[in-house]
Amino acid sequence: MKRPERGFSLVELMVALVLGLLITAAAVQLFTTNHRTFQLQQTVSGVQEDGQLLLRFLISDLRRTGLVMEDVTPTRAMGVQLTSYTGAGGRTFPASTEGTDSDRLTIGFNGTEDCEGDTVTSATEVINTYYLDDGALHCEGSLNGGTTGVELLPGVEAFEVLYGIDSSKDGVLRVDRYVNKGAVGTNPVVSVRVGILLSQTNQVLPKADGSKSFYVLNKKVDEPEDRSIRRMFTTTVQLRNYDWDGV
Repeated sequence: MKRPERGFSLVELMVALVLGLLITAAAVQLFTTNHRTFQLQQTVSGVQEDGQLLLRFLISDLRRTGLVMEDVTPTRAMGVQLTSYTGAGGRTFPASTEGTDSDRLTIGFNGTEDCEGDTVTSATEVINTYYLDDGALHCEGSLNGGTTGVELLPGVEAFEVLYGIDSSKDGVLRVDRYVNKGAVGTNPVVSVRVGILLSQTNQVLPKADGSKSFYVLNKKVDEPEDRSIRRMFTTTVQLRNYDWDGV
């Protein structure tokens, strides 16, 4: 005699459905967590990479500061520019300044390429000035009078500069102290210290409560109430070309 076929009971189906929902919920939670972690890692890696690349660019330029070539007719001393510079065509470049919100760094050297990537065939005086504008670090070079600067990196919240001076004229190179631009005076600048605060927004981050602060060199920067990752970068560069008679 053939036995009648028997299916699942309603209770068994409900148990199977509940188990399936639990497994699906766990899988979705795991996927969401992994996706958030991946996004955060990408943001952190992006900020770190941007900061390192920017420092390398600035270090490369600072190492050329003060370079003088014999075939270039000087119009002023090269090096860190503490007064404004007026180049060919009457174009004026502001001096290095200590600003309320951020600093400006202006340097000079003899060469064939400026920070904007403009080039000339024979060496001449080159002036590069770095400054913040609308949350981005910009640079403006002197070789092309038709340009007004380029954006190097967005998401820069602070750009601070200190100058290492040698105030003991004894023929021995040393940094006595690091000072703001206004305290340099007539002392030769033999090194430059740069501090940069970068940020990148990520909506998966919890909202900051605004209680945290960053100290970029001698400036305090309060963290706003937003969803951003912030990292601070600092570098010190000893100038290779300086006024030897002044140290």
